[in-house]
Amino acid sequence: MSLGFQARKKLWLTVLLSIIGFSLIISRESIGNPVIVTAYDFGISGLFPYNQSHDLYMKKADVLIKLKSGLNFHINFDGAYYIYNPDETVKFSIAAPFSNMPRNIDKSLKIKANGTILEHTLYEMTETGLLPWGSYLAKYYSRIFAICNIIFLENSTTVITYEWNTVISPSQTYIYFTYDVGTGRTWNGKVHESVEYRVNGIQPYKIVEDPENNFPRVQIQNHFIGKSYFWLWENENINENTVGIMYRNSYWNDAKTSGMMTIIVCLLVVLNTVLLVFYFEKRKRTKGDERM
Repeated sequence: MSLGFQARKKLWLTVLLSIIGFSLIISRESIGNPVIVTAYDFGISGLFPYNQSHDLYMKKADVLIKLKSGLNFHINFDGAYYIYNPDETVKFSIAAPFSNMPRNIDKSLKIKANGTILEHTLYEMTETGLLPWGSYLAKYYSRIFAICNIIFLENSTTVITYEWNTVISPSQTYIYFTYDVGTGRTWNGKVHESVEYRVNGIQPYKIVEDPENNFPRVQIQNHFIGKSYFWLWENENINENTVGIMYRNSYWNDAKTSGMMTIIVCLLVVLNTVLLVFYFEKRKRTKGDERM
């Protein structure tokens, strides 16, 4: 028995809606897995494992990026990552990507597991290089991966720490300092993670959140000689890919010029004060001599 027109119409509508819904589900999975590591002028990234088929959980991550901006940018990075292994002891390769890594970072880069310094290797990755590492990259961008091998003991938490420092003197129009938090999605479970940019000196022109949120997650706190730009995820899924700050070269140069002018004015005020004190002291002594 053939279906009537209305029945066929309802059937096709049901099939079409099912296809659309299935496509949306696939799209959501594709965004989060694998994570696409972006590349900005000076990009840093969280940790992720070589193989996504694992039972490891990143229970906590605390990242502090100290940035002193003036004639140059002085950067100090401290990151602590708490990886829990509920299963049997395993050995994994772990990577931390950098974008436009200054050469001197490797001299100061220290990677530790539970306080023990680990050997690491730097690889320049492209989309086709050393798969599956290359599959994490955004198109047309190469990244430097700091890779090390770590043993995760059975039913234990391993604390992995990264620390390094550098000085850079960028000349481009826009200067981005970013951190890829989306790599947190490569670990199992939800994450408690904090990322702080503690900026002393010239403050950034703009906050970076990718994707942009209608209600930015960043919290800004004043301290004695600058500001802190702070992001926090409390035992949740991280939907953001990248957070950070941006400087505009003209704004940065204007701020540097303004800062130099302030210093010059202060020096002139001090000099004038000294000269006035000297002048009045000399005048006082001269009047004293005339009375004698």
